[in-house]
Amino acid sequence: MSTANSTIPSGFRQIPGFPRYCIAEDGTILSSCSPNGRGAAMPWNKARRVVPVVGSNGYHRVSLCNGGRVQQVQIHALMLETYVGPRPDGYECRHLDGTRGNNHIANLAWGTHAENMQDKVFHGTLLRGERHGSAKLTAADVSDIRRRASNGERHRILAEEFHILRSSVGNIVRRLSWKHI
Repeated sequence: MSTANSTIPSGFRQIPGFPRYCIAEDGTILSSCSPNGRGAAMPWNKARRVVPVVGSNGYHRVSLCNGGRVQQVQIHALMLETYVGPRPDGYECRHLDGTRGNNHIANLAWGTHAENMQDKVFHGTLLRGERHGSAKLTAADVSDIRRRASNGERHRILAEEFHILRSSVGNIVRRLSWKHI
């Protein structure tokens, strides 16, 4: 693989679809683009490191250009596409240790949404129950609602007391919501 009169540095692979960029197993990205983004590519021995940005969602991303078009791409997706292959239909990236910032290839895999959700449960990173930002109840509230409903207390009364919808009480009692409690 030679581009711009030199070979890609040892330990790096060219990123598919971005011929002026290469990536290492730890997620480090190098660019052979000229400093202003226009003109001929620089030799790989003069490549610059691309500094990622951490998004509000915790994922690391970079801006890469190809043919005058700039794209924001997440590093974990670039890693898998470079080292494993294209994303299979219906699959998404899994961070096997649950850490969004760990983009080492050994920590990444393509998987189904169900597998990714199971990973989040396993790692404790799934926001559910009272950890969810819009939760109005605690685990103790849910247990109290279920106990009182099983003793015959009306859902309407419970809904008013806990400031939730009557249908929410029914969903809690039938374990359609707060299933993990």
